[in-house]
Amino acid sequence: NDYRVTLPQPLPGLKSAFFFSFHKSGSTLMDNMVSAYCKPLEIPTFSLFNSAFDEGIPTNEIQEDAGVCFSSEGMFYLGFRHYPAFDLNLAGARSVLLVRDPRDMLVSMYYSVVKSHVIPEKNKNFLRSRHAAEQMSVDEFVLNKSALYVNNFKKYRRKLPAETLTTYRYEDVIYEKEVWLRQIVADLELPLDRKLISRTVKQFDIIPEHEDQDQHIRQVHPGNYQVKLQPETIEILNDKLSAFLSYYNYL
Repeated sequence: NDYRVTLPQPLPGLKSAFFFSFHKSGSTLMDNMVSAYCKPLEIPTFSLFNSAFDEGIPTNEIQEDAGVCFSSEGMFYLGFRHYPAFDLNLAGARSVLLVRDPRDMLVSMYYSVVKSHVIPEKNKNFLRSRHAAEQMSVDEFVLNKSALYVNNFKKYRRKLPAETLTTYRYEDVIYEKEVWLRQIVADLELPLDRKLISRTVKQFDIIPEHEDQDQHIRQVHPGNYQVKLQPETIEILNDKLSAFLSYYNYL
């Protein structure tokens, strides 16, 4: 599939950074906050994966020739919800990784695929996923999709250089967004503008009073899998996801 993307002008002297996450880990929130903070500071941000999704291109089909989009210094590259099918040159760049309890991510993914995710007209792939998911219970779906998270976890462990990586857990930051954005700003050595941080966080600090399955932000509270899944499903997931759960302290 061919499609065009427009890259912003790189900013001379800016150290590049890459923002990684998992599907349904709070990735949209992180991308939105970082983009909104960077815009008035004229720091260029770019997400190939978000552009591809809007064009109906599955992100796992983006191949080696897309590597040229990541060759510029002086840019923040957002929107990676899995490591791409090609290698990135991360040497010397900062990397940020947002993780979340995979059992909660799987439940969130089910409701997103079945109900809430707005599907771009061209994205036939996502439409097929929705039809398939509609035939499954939440328990069947999470067991079916758990290998995705195991594989992404392993790939991130292999590919992201530990010495330049900062990892945030959704559970530690979701109620402390201002502290979180300040940490990201400090970590990336950006100018600190406290008023801009407050304004940015206010814009995206949405915590619904009640669960709404038709909204992208369905409910934000950790531990939702305990309400939605059968005990035997949780037991199987704990086994399948044990390396992920223990590595990020979710046991």
